[in-house]
Amino acid sequence: MQNVSLSKYSQIGNLDGIYFMWDCLSVDNSTISSISILCQHSKSYININPLAAITLFKEMSIISSKDFYYSINDNYISFKNCSKDIFVDWFSKSFIQFLFKNEFIDFTKISYDRESDKYVFSRSAISFKFACLRNLLISLGILSKARADGQFYIDKYINLFLDKGKEISHKMSLQKLLKNLDKQQEQGEKGEKYVLNYEKSRLKGHPRIKDIKQISQIDVCAGFDIVSFDNQDSDNLDRMIEVKTFEGTPRFYWSSNERKQAALLANHYYIYMVDYSKINTADYEPLIIQNPIEYFKNNPQWLLIDDTIKVVLNDINIEHNE
Repeated sequence: MQNVSLSKYSQIGNLDGIYFMWDCLSVDNSTISSISILCQHSKSYININPLAAITLFKEMSIISSKDFYYSINDNYISFKNCSKDIFVDWFSKSFIQFLFKNEFIDFTKISYDRESDKYVFSRSAISFKFACLRNLLISLGILSKARADGQFYIDKYINLFLDKGKEISHKMSLQKLLKNLDKQQEQGEKGEKYVLNYEKSRLKGHPRIKDIKQISQIDVCAGFDIVSFDNQDSDNLDRMIEVKTFEGTPRFYWSSNERKQAALLANHYYIYMVDYSKINTADYEPLIIQNPIEYFKNNPQWLLIDDTIKVVLNDINIEHNE
């Protein structure tokens, strides 16, 4: 959990300052006083609050202290006197994991921006009283300024954020969002994985095939699950896919947020209906519905009502989510 000791500091330092501190700690019997003196006499420009950095290092359990002397813990001796590039990569990953472990980041404040094809990290994703931690993410190059409204792009180690977002969604937000949906969580995830692979197969040879991704792992409120390309000639991510996994009679729940996105995106919005019992069958293809708002408008096989709905093909059994 969060330790309030870091809230006392408005700034920890910049990248050069953090590396300088680590270099100082690589020398045995370092003290705050000795490190401060070295900082004052450094010929290179560094920005560091030695006490704040020491506090962070101790909270990260990478250093320890005895009688006012500080030393690097045995598990991290291999990073003593390492190059700057090696240190930055290791420290950045360790710092991100530290933020995750201590719940400094509110993942509901991270969203996917289709236009930039990047994940946006809101200024409020880290509490204001711990702004020094967000500033360090910026200094490490993990975050960059996105827009004038105080939001940032996640530029590095996005897979760490995706993995953590998926873990959190399993435990909390995804369960809440799916509690009224007529499918099991495991089936839904396998359905999305199937569609992700299906899209990569359909667009084999596309120069940006690696950009096809499952964004629902981190942005569960986007209104769609996968971003892809409409065809081989598409230069931009122009196919947004909501995956509906079912067993037996084709059916799905469609939330008001999903319908809103479908209306906004029109021909760029697709529903892929995946029969869970057939996803391992050779040559099976999902039912693909483009622009579902228009598709369902005058289709007697489907009945749409307000709020979250359950739709059953060739059946009038409609369940309204209160």
